[in-house]
Order: sequence, then C-alpha cells, then structure tokens
Amino acid sequence: MNSFEISENTFQVIAMFAGMTIAGIVGFKYRSRRAIVLSCAYASFMLGTLFYTLHMNIIGDIPRIFYVSDISWMASYLFLLLLMSMRKNKSDKPVRFEILPAVISAVTFAISVYNEILGPSLIMSCGFGVIAGGIVYYAALNIMDEKKAERDIRRLDVGAAAAIFLQNLLYFVSEREDADYLYGRGSCDMKGVLAAMMCAMVNIKESGTKLKGDLIFCGVADEEEAGIGTESLIKTGPEATYAVIGEPTKLEIALGHKGLEWIEISFKGKKVHGGAQKDGVNAIMMAGRFLHKLETEYLPKLEKRTHPVLGTATLNIGTITGGDQPSTVADKSSIRLDRRCLTDETIAQVYEELQAICDELHEEDPKFEAEIRDVFNGETMPHIPFCTDENSPLVKAAENALGREGMTPVLTCFPAWSDAGFMNALTKSECIVLGPGDLSVAHSIHEKISKRQLLSAVSVYEEMAREICKTVWT
Repeated sequence: MNSFEISENTFQVIAMFAGMTIAGIVGFKYRSRRAIVLSCAYASFMLGTLFYTLHMNIIGDIPRIFYVSDISWMASYLFLLLLMSMRKNKSDKPVRFEILPAVISAVTFAISVYNEILGPSLIMSCGFGVIAGGIVYYAALNIMDEKKAERDIRRLDVGAAAAIFLQNLLYFVSEREDADYLYGRGSCDMKGVLAAMMCAMVNIKESGTKLKGDLIFCGVADEEEAGIGTESLIKTGPEATYAVIGEPTKLEIALGHKGLEWIEISFKGKKVHGGAQKDGVNAIMMAGRFLHKLETEYLPKLEKRTHPVLGTATLNIGTITGGDQPSTVADKSSIRLDRRCLTDETIAQVYEELQAICDELHEEDPKFEAEIRDVFNGETMPHIPFCTDENSPLVKAAENALGREGMTPVLTCFPAWSDAGFMNALTKSECIVLGPGDLSVAHSIHEKISKRQLLSAVSVYEEMAREICKTVWT
C-alpha cells in the first residue's frame, strides 16, 4: 500500500467515524431509529476500510473477497437500504425510487466479484466511487421530513455522501496512477528486466539486422546470495567485451557499485552462574566493547573515505546473537556485519582493519577473545567493487539510446551489489548496471514495475546492441 492510498483510506475512516458518531448522537437525542440505522451504515463502512488498511500494513496482503472488509462494505449497503425502506412520503405511498438502490447494490456486488476474480482494479475504483456515493445520496433524499431531527440527519447524510465521493475520487486517481504498473514479487527484480532484454533480442532478430558482433543473453541464478550462477558463467561461459547488468535503476546508467563483504565476528567468554559473574567472562559485553570501538573510532574513518561515483565506504551491523538465559553469563556471542568497500580498498584490508580493532581490545584486556571469518567461508568469489569510465563506448551507447527515447541520461551509482562486480573484476568485460524498475520496491510485498519503463527498456537495449555491435542493415 503506497502512501497516497494510506492517506485517502485514513480520510475515509475519519469521515465515516464522524458520520457514525454524529448520527448516533442524533439518534439517541431524538430517539430516531433512522439515525441509528444510518450510524450503523457508517460504522460498517468504516470498519471495512479500517480492516483493509490494517491488513495491508500488518499482514502485507490485500484481503480477498468475502473477508471482513467486503462483508462490512456490503453490510453498509444493506443498512442504507433498510434506512430507505423506513421512509414513506406524506401520502404514505412507497418512495418512487426505492428500487434503484437495490439494483445499484446488486451491481456493486457484481463489480466487486468481477474485480477480485477477473477484472482490473480500475473498474472497481470507478464503479465503487459512483455506486457508494449514489447509495448514500439516495438515502439522504429519503430523509426529508420537516422535523428538526430529520433535517439534522439529512444534512449529515449529504455531507457524508460528499466525503465518500471525494475519498473515492482520490482512490480512482491513485488507481489510475498505478494502472501503469505490473505487480508481483520479482516483477522489478528481475523478471521485468529479463523480459525486456529478451524482447530486444527478438526485435533485432525479426528485423533482419545482422550484427558484426555476438549478442549474448545470460540468465543466471543465486545473485542474491553467493552468485554461483555468474561464477559458473565466468569459468565456463563466453567472454564479452561489454556487459549490461539488468538491475532496476529506473533506466539510469549506474557506472559502478561498492564491493561487498559479509563478515562474522565471534566472541568467546566463560560461562558461570549469573550470581558469580566475576568468575566468568561475558561474551556479550565483549561484543559491546567491540561495537563501541566501531562506532566511536572506525566508522568516522570510513566516512572520510569517498569516491566521486561510489560515494562513502560503509559498515552496517546486521545481526547480533549471544547467551542462553538471563541467569547465566554468556560464553559466546557473535555479530554479522555488511561492509561496503570502494575501488581503492581491498578485501584483505577490510579484514586487517577489523582484526586490528580486536588486537587493540585484547591488549587492553587479555580476556578479550574474538575470531573473524567470512560468512561464506571463502566458498564464493570476492564481491569486488567496480566503476566504469563515463567515456566508455558502452556508456556512450547507453546515453545515445536513452536520448533517442526522449530521456535525459543520468549517470549514477548502483546502491546495492550486482554481478557486475564479478564480471568487471574477473573478466575483460566493461560493465554498467542499467534496467527498468525502482530498487526501493524490490524484495517487498509492494514490488511493481512500470509498463512504460519496460517498453522503453526494450528500445534502449535494442539500440545499444545495434550501436555496440556495429550494425549492418540488410
């Protein structure tokens, strides 16, 4: 759920709560059954939206049809129909248009089912706005007695109808904004990119274009962890002059990214009863002293190490574990950290600097014992940083292709790790990272990718291939 949808859902909850409260007060004050029914209609509508919003933010998924939200919304319509059936005109004849809300309610339900099972959310957003507002409006028209209580209810109901119309207009706008997107885990990272690359190759093939160079598509596995797919490609596969790594960059040209090391530091203590802690050595306290050194001495040094493209060297403490129970002095503790290094830093240097901190703490206290190891135990190739010169033919080809698509080329740094580090360091390939999609939504329940960016990416990849491979038209 995006921030826009959260805002308009919150607005709806507030509006419906106000309507419920005021209608309830009017109902009890004037002993009006119709006001009480109206209050129930507001309450049902509000609870449905509240459940939907909480479900999305806590559970991370949209409540499906016949869940609490859907039942609550349908109940609000039933309350409004009941409200309308309670009113008769001065001649005691049934209201002329009472059949209309019943038909509208049935259509609402049908559209809801269609949307949940078969159709696009855009249909629901439009239909729901008109229908929900229409039902409330007709309910308002059916409360027109001259009594003060009924006049108060009418004003209240018309105001709430306006609130519902406004809320659903906002929802409609948000849905139109999202209509450009494809949703689903992996859509941004990396299914969309892979599809765009394959489509570009198909277009070149079907156009009859002959390339002087080879254009190779490689889909590899395990990039998120050890990168064994790219490792196998480097050892056994073809070697390219240039390589485009299709990570989501919003079609900005990422010239490079930092190196990556996952490191575990284990601290060894002596286990004793918590009541005799002076006889033991608390490994968690050892970890705390190490972390204090990192924060006060090491991190300030890293902040001074910068690169014009890659930015600042970083270190993040990702996990910490230790101990068995509160009444026992912990004999073991460990932390795992993520270290992002620049092109002028080496992997060996990273371990040497961390070891120097441990040695310093051991000199201060001989009881301090720590062991440093690679999380992957040396089973993978080093995650080396890279940065390609902005004057590279590959970069120029990307800039030209983006320009032909009417986009202004942006040179940037990729904020995460990619297989480009392997390719650039361990082969003769010059690399860039370039792809559609926004990395901020990757690995999340909100993952999506723009259809427009996907289509643009197809054209960009196609044009880059033609330029790099020195095309000859047939």
